[in-house]
Amino acid sequence: MFDPKRYTIGKYIFLCLGNTMLVNIFNWIYTRTAGADILPHYDFIPFTLFTFSVGVFPVLFLTFVIDKIMLIQKTRETIKQQTRPPVVTEQDMMKEFTIRNKNGAVQLHFSGKDFICARSNENYTFIFYRMDGQTRKELVRIPISHFHEQVKDGPTIVRCHRCNVVNLQYVKQVNGNSRSLELELEYLDEPVAVSREFPRSLLHHHSRGKEIKMNDSGSENTS
Repeated sequence: MFDPKRYTIGKYIFLCLGNTMLVNIFNWIYTRTAGADILPHYDFIPFTLFTFSVGVFPVLFLTFVIDKIMLIQKTRETIKQQTRPPVVTEQDMMKEFTIRNKNGAVQLHFSGKDFICARSNENYTFIFYRMDGQTRKELVRIPISHFHEQVKDGPTIVRCHRCNVVNLQYVKQVNGNSRSLELELEYLDEPVAVSREFPRSLLHHHSRGKEIKMNDSGSENTS
């Protein structure tokens, strides 16, 4: 009942209603005994209706407040878990990805360490990756959500925006402020937008020892 991991609104409302019923029972007994000379006599059912008609308001209010508190705690815990950098091995980075369209046809094949980023273009996706020492750009006929599903197992590949998927290994600088951020990537001329909901701390993970600069007019540079 009190374990936060097992908390549900239903359990909490049940607890509050049980509490209200206990208060109701002892109040009714009190009015029939010690308060019999000064309080009017009510049968148990009408007395219960009076108690719950008053008690329902604090029950609903507390349920709303505690549910909000639990939601905030769960959100913070989720973000904390997401921002923990997993242990990335060289074998993880060498993982191969085969990109297929919705019909199962192969569109592209590349290694996780060579993938730079992907950008949405309506029902198509531009994919940037390294091959033979050069940066290549391919247009495949799949939405970026479908592309992300096929590469999300890459330990450093994340969807930082509804239109962008990036490999954090290639981040060299972060520009912007708390409201709007853009990533500068190695081997890519155009910056990549970052959504407000994306955990900022993830941008500094998986840097392979290189410095990642934060160019923010409102805060100090970090690395």
